[in-house]
Amino acid sequence: MGGPPYFFITGLAAGLGFNRKLVIPAIDGIASFPFIQWVMGSGSQSSIAGGNVGQQVNDALTTLVNAGIAAPQIGEYWLAAGVRFTSFELVDSFALLTVSFGADFEVDLLGLSRLRLPPDDPAPVVLIELALKASFSPASGLLSIVGQLTPNSHVLSPDCHITGGFAFYSWFSGEHEGEFVITMGGYSPKFSVPAHYPIVPRLALRWQLDSLTITGDEYFALTSSAVMAGGGLSAVWDGGAVSAWFTVQADFLLVYEPFHYNLSASCQLGASFTIDLWFTSITITIHLGVGIDIWGPEFSGRATVDLSIISFTIGFGPSDPKNDPTIPWSDFVKKLL
Repeated sequence: MGGPPYFFITGLAAGLGFNRKLVIPAIDGIASFPFIQWVMGSGSQSSIAGGNVGQQVNDALTTLVNAGIAAPQIGEYWLAAGVRFTSFELVDSFALLTVSFGADFEVDLLGLSRLRLPPDDPAPVVLIELALKASFSPASGLLSIVGQLTPNSHVLSPDCHITGGFAFYSWFSGEHEGEFVITMGGYSPKFSVPAHYPIVPRLALRWQLDSLTITGDEYFALTSSAVMAGGGLSAVWDGGAVSAWFTVQADFLLVYEPFHYNLSASCQLGASFTIDLWFTSITITIHLGVGIDIWGPEFSGRATVDLSIISFTIGFGPSDPKNDPTIPWSDFVKKLL
């Protein structure tokens, strides 16, 4: 249909349901959602020019009913409109807007984008497939936007898998009014995640190169009660009789009320080798590890050094880590009410 290079429209889609409830999938089900699959050409019910149209329609409806996507329900209605487009002939995307009304009113935006490099290569060096879901629900008082890489995503090699997601939640009414979450890759392991917060997978990479395994992950989150960030990288080489490894990790957490912070970082290096003797064999392992934990207020911490033959801890500052999540009632009234 045409358009500017960054939004070149290649197709439109529309649908409606009468006395049918449209069931919107979770973010990890977007890529396999029939409405998305059919448009992107990956579904089994894609239309065939000159084929049996009646049979194709019947097969499509059977798929929807069996999957429970458009379940019969009196008084529920929905409308859908979508557009498929390309950006600079590199990114192929489809965005589908749905509006459900009846007992409740809900607006959802579903999307799937694919980046392939080279674009027409059946075995691309880079394949990034991102699923997107945005919802607005007055009944629950929630505006949410969630994105997640699908399992098809890889860079440089099909063996170099990348995973992860992001989320934005904002509650504008109801029990959690005023709360918000912005996260890429999840939360700190030291943060107690409320049950109503979105669960987001780590931004992570795993690459198996013969005897070398490289893994890494990272995260960032900003909430109405805390901010946090962190990540790690690990490389392990296994050469049989000789192996070596390297690991680095860092995590930071700051909580607003009661105000406190915690920073931890560590680095480890190691190697192991086996010596074959005439009647037996021995394995020798050497390693070096350094870690530091900092917390406050008051500014305090400890550093740990772990060698192959000795380990010791150095403490500094006047206090222990602050684990009490409460504040006095007078402070609660003054600061939060």
